[in-house]
Amino acid sequence: MAHKIGKAHRQFINEKLQRAWNSRNNPLIPLPLSPQEYPDSKYIILTIVTSSYLRLALNWWQHLMRLGVSPERVLLLTNMPCTNLTGNGTEFVGALCRYHQWSELFKKRTVVLHELLREGKTVVSSDVDAVWLHSCVFDFIHSPRYMNDIAVFSAGTWPPVLARKWNTNTTACTGFVVYRPAAASLISMVLSETTIGPGWDDQLLLNRVLSILNVQWQHFDQGYKGVLSNGESVFLLNNTLVMRLCETNRLPTEACVAHCDSAPQHPMLKEKMLHSYGLWFDDEIYKIY
Repeated sequence: MAHKIGKAHRQFINEKLQRAWNSRNNPLIPLPLSPQEYPDSKYIILTIVTSSYLRLALNWWQHLMRLGVSPERVLLLTNMPCTNLTGNGTEFVGALCRYHQWSELFKKRTVVLHELLREGKTVVSSDVDAVWLHSCVFDFIHSPRYMNDIAVFSAGTWPPVLARKWNTNTTACTGFVVYRPAAASLISMVLSETTIGPGWDDQLLLNRVLSILNVQWQHFDQGYKGVLSNGESVFLLNNTLVMRLCETNRLPTEACVAHCDSAPQHPMLKEKMLHSYGLWFDDEIYKIY
């Protein structure tokens, strides 16, 4: 129960964030419901915070605070000293932290994810540039529509060869995923795969495993349900619910998460894009603790 903030402190945070949000006069996103209107649940948020993406991580964290999320735990994997992130007086107060070398982070995320799933935990794996917008993000955890799916993926474009093979124009993106404990066997297969070249491409390996399991996609109004050869199912959300290709001047009102892609993948370009959608909190708001 690490991610708990006192009532008075929470109210202070919310009031300051809401003043900042109001001052933006942003018609895209309404003010959030109060935290007590969200159901508590036993889920864990898992993310990576690197030194180059720190400002994006701070912005992501403020959106979590704005929504009043109440997970069992927030776990940060980072290449920075943990005391700089989660100690008293720091921005990510209440989160747990594990240090790893930069080159190990993405492999470690998969390893830690597997450990948590084997412990029976539901895990929301989110990149820090995937901004949580609305309470509808909790539907991916609670809604009966997805409860029988071992994983709920946002839509990606990599690797394109599988998007073409599946005739979906999309693949499973690892930037925002809800994993249920039953996905442990799926992630175990990902860990057993070998990668070609430097680094650990978890998205490539995940989609490769889905292909090995002969996933069969069926179109629904909110995306694609994929049935695996072992009888388990996954869900691939459409680009409207979790935005990856943000090609218009306004985000759709039904968007739950904005994970806008940029080319090249540079943090300053991502920050600029979030600014353009009114999703960037001013630097001053970071110093609220």
